[in-house]
Amino acid sequence: MLFKNSKNIYFIYKKNDKCIINNKILQNINNNKKKKINFNYNIKFYNNIKIKLKKKKKKFLFLKKKGFTFTLIKNYINNNIYFYYNNILNFNNKKFFLGTIIHNILYILYKKYINKNLNKKNIKNIKINKKKILKKVFFKFYNKVDIKLDKKIFFKYKLINKYVSNFIFCDEKLLIKGNNIKIIYLEKKIKKKIFLNKKKNNFTYIKGKIDRIDLLNNKYRIIEYKTKFNFEKNKFFLNLNNNNIEDIFIYKKYNNILQLLFYNLILKKNKLYILTIYLPYKIKNNILYLKIKNNKIKNYNIIKIFKKKLYKKILEILNLKKKLLGKLYI
Repeated sequence: MLFKNSKNIYFIYKKNDKCIINNKILQNINNNKKKKINFNYNIKFYNNIKIKLKKKKKKFLFLKKKGFTFTLIKNYINNNIYFYYNNILNFNNKKFFLGTIIHNILYILYKKYINKNLNKKNIKNIKINKKKILKKVFFKFYNKVDIKLDKKIFFKYKLINKYVSNFIFCDEKLLIKGNNIKIIYLEKKIKKKIFLNKKKNNFTYIKGKIDRIDLLNNKYRIIEYKTKFNFEKNKFFLNLNNNNIEDIFIYKKYNNILQLLFYNLILKKNKLYILTIYLPYKIKNNILYLKIKNNKIKNYNIIKIFKKKLYKKILEILNLKKKLLGKLYI
């Protein structure tokens, strides 16, 4: 049933300690599917396979023209092979609605307050409108579903409701403490042309979408809403210096720092914003600020150092001689 109902089938198998995609088997199966011929193949699955892949010139030239997002660079750092199959070959087409629904709800709730100072009355109105907007957005994704009968959908609905409430609470908490908040942008798309070396033709783009940019007490702030955050695995501070800034481009635990510095660089290369994460938990520390503990480096130099390391990583990705190394989990 799995093969008959699939549009395309991809085989990855192990031979002489190397992982190979067998195109002949793939062609035979897809041809048989078109002719509606019954077929039977003996398939073996391997867990945690170590793989080495060569880069294809056309694919990476297209990537260079298209540009680099934070997610693409993060995937490359975390697992070269995962990056290749998801960002180059586009095998993974899974859609995760949770984050998208939450972002859409928050955008609708807050958009009328763009270029305005938030106050307690605004937060009260946002809370009143939340239920109505939640239902409207939720049922765009889960059309004609009775949430009371479907337990899984009901759980998602309740979870989204809780997360949105807790994100609103982050702003409410800051206002209660006497802070001033002025929203500048929501879901802001950003893009920047970068030159990787002195050659004029050697350029690409870095781009992304920032959840929110605002002014906190007249200082610019970048905010990312995180629906998943593990306090033990995620480190949101770094004793930064010229030697260990490379760690951001090596270790998965610094992905959140990478994301916010990446956005900061696109917006301004010589100014450090207040880099912030809002967490969906109603706890004491549900607002995290990037803390860089180092007396030797000034804030405006951090972005310059980050820029050099980022360009180096992009050149590494585009270098066709450097093979992709990683593990594939099947």
